[in-house]
Amino acid sequence: MEHKVVMIKAPILKRVCAFVIDFFIFVSVAFILSSLFTPIMDMFPDVQKGKNDYISIALESGIYQGDTYDTLDYINENYDEAITAFYIKYDNIENYDNLKGTTYSEYFTFDINLGKYIEAKTEQEMAQVYLNIMSTECEEILSQNDNYQNAKAIVASYEVTNYLISFVLGGAIVYFVVPLILKNGRTFSKKLLQLQVVSINEDYHLRPVKLVCRSLILLFIEMILGILTFGIIPLVSFISVMMSKKSLSLHDFIVGTVVVDSTLFPTEENQLKQVVVTSFASEEQDLFDGIK
Repeated sequence: MEHKVVMIKAPILKRVCAFVIDFFIFVSVAFILSSLFTPIMDMFPDVQKGKNDYISIALESGIYQGDTYDTLDYINENYDEAITAFYIKYDNIENYDNLKGTTYSEYFTFDINLGKYIEAKTEQEMAQVYLNIMSTECEEILSQNDNYQNAKAIVASYEVTNYLISFVLGGAIVYFVVPLILKNGRTFSKKLLQLQVVSINEDYHLRPVKLVCRSLILLFIEMILGILTFGIIPLVSFISVMMSKKSLSLHDFIVGTVVVDSTLFPTEENQLKQVVVTSFASEEQDLFDGIK
C-alpha cells in the first residue's frame, strides 16, 4: 500500500532551536569527557614532568601561588614587593622602574622624599595593574627560561590533545551515535522538535553510511574548520539553509539529505519504501526533484 504524504521542510525556527540544543549537549558531553580524560593523561611521564617543572619554576619566580597545577595562579597580595623581588632575581629592576614611569605612569607617582614610585590609584585599580605587569612583562621574562618554555609547551600540547579528543568523541556521540540509535538522523533535539533527516536519492531512507558522511562533514568541516575560519563556514551553511528552496545546509547539500518535519512523514522503514510525495509545503516544486 502506498502512503501519500505532504512533504514539509523543517521550519527555520525549529532548525535553529535544534542546533542550539544539540550544540549545548555537545559542549556538555565534550566537557565531561575532558574531565574524565584529564587524570588518565596525567599518568603519562612526560605530562607529569612537564607539570612539575612548570609549577616549580613558576613558584620560584615569586609571582605565582598554589599547590598544584590546577590551583596555580598569580599572587593576590603584596604585589609590589613580589614583582620588585622578581625583577631583582632576574637582574632587571631598572626595567620595572621604567615601566612605572612610562607605560603605567598614570598609576604611579614618584615620591621625592622616599626616592621611589608609589601607588596613585585605588587598591582595586592597582591590583589590575599589577596583574597586567605579571601576565605580560614578567611572563615574557620567564619565557626566556628554556626549561619553563619547554614545560609550558608540554602542558599546552597535552591540553590541546585532551580537548581535541574530547571534541571529536563528543561530536561523534551527539551527531552520529545518538542519531543511529534514534534512527532517521534524529539527534535529541530533532526527536524533541519532531524533525528527521531523509535521503534525497535513496527512497528517503537515511542509511548508516550516509549518516556517517553527514556527521563527519558537520563535525570536521562546519565545526572544526568553522572555528579556524572564525565562523565563516557555519555562516555559509546557515545562509544556505535560509536561501535555498529546500533549506539545505552545507552538509545536507554535499551528502544529499534534507531535514523535514516528521509529523506527517512515515518513520518506519517498510513505510518509507512505499512513500509517494504528492506536494511540498505550499510550493509547486516537489522537494525531491526527479523522484516519482
